[in-house]
Amino acid sequence: MGYCMHMVDSDFRMTAEKAREAKKMFKEAYRKAPEKKKWDSPQDVPRSWVLFRNIINANTFSDLMREFRWEVEMDDDENVVGVSFGGEKLGDDDLFFQMMAPFVEAGSFIEMRGEDESMWRWNFDGTSCSQVDPDVSWEQEPGCPQCKDLEEALVRIGELCGITSKAWSDPQTVVQPTKKPDPSTGKNIQRGSTRSGKIGGA
Repeated sequence: MGYCMHMVDSDFRMTAEKAREAKKMFKEAYRKAPEKKKWDSPQDVPRSWVLFRNIINANTFSDLMREFRWEVEMDDDENVVGVSFGGEKLGDDDLFFQMMAPFVEAGSFIEMRGEDESMWRWNFDGTSCSQVDPDVSWEQEPGCPQCKDLEEALVRIGELCGITSKAWSDPQTVVQPTKKPDPSTGKNIQRGSTRSGKIGGA
């Protein structure tokens, strides 16, 4: 069981120094925390999908992040410049990012989508992490600019073809040719016009 999720977007950054500090903090926290938590004790460290010994023995920040099912991208100076989710289901990621937040660059975020199409972001402000849900509105703005533009375009086309606006709204209007003299030859030429009539009528 569990709740499946995947990452949609992110902008996640940490300096090399902060990454080293975060690694040290997590390793110490897991050394102090009991591996088996009492059911009525408060949540102290992330436990879902985590092996204590692997956290404690992690050699690099990348190794540590991988144990929490997150992969980090680093530049040549070992600054963290990206992150991706390597797991499948939601664990104690909220607590994990709350603990990580003081070391993450302000303005960083991770955007996720759940199995039920729910979306959220973990936003970092330099000291804390908050989960933010999107503001979705199904209300339609009054008037449709695209529809208005299309209507105006159709009317303009009708004017160029000699079709009145009534022809666009009346499905029983039949387009009939009208003959006008060609100034150069004096002969009649056909241009479009409209008349009201039943389709298929006499």
